[in-house]
Amino acid sequence: MKKIYIAIVLAAVSGLVGTSYADQVNVNIAYPLNGGSYKISPDYPFLTISFSVTCKDFKDRNVEWGYNSETLGKAKFRGQISLQFLQKFSEGVWLIWVESDCGKNKVKIKVRE
Repeated sequence: MKKIYIAIVLAAVSGLVGTSYADQVNVNIAYPLNGGSYKISPDYPFLTISFSVTCKDFKDRNVEWGYNSETLGKAKFRGQISLQFLQKFSEGVWLIWVESDCGKNKVKIKVRE
């Protein structure tokens, strides 16, 4: 019985370790989700945007973020940066993007009232 228990624990741990490396990307837009549809109200037309950038080295890096063709912000960082902020949106389809020296990502969302 003890051997079976040890085998189950080892299988569970190896499964967790294996999946922890599966979705490591340099630029991760955590929210909003790609293809998502989000409801806003005229009283509160804001959505949270959350992303992180992780580069394998600790060199000086740059990152820019925005939506459609508008740049919302820029930053310099070393190694890793995470940002979360509120952005005002109107009804429509929006392309949110993040570009850095070590990768880029984008998500397309639909905003409705």
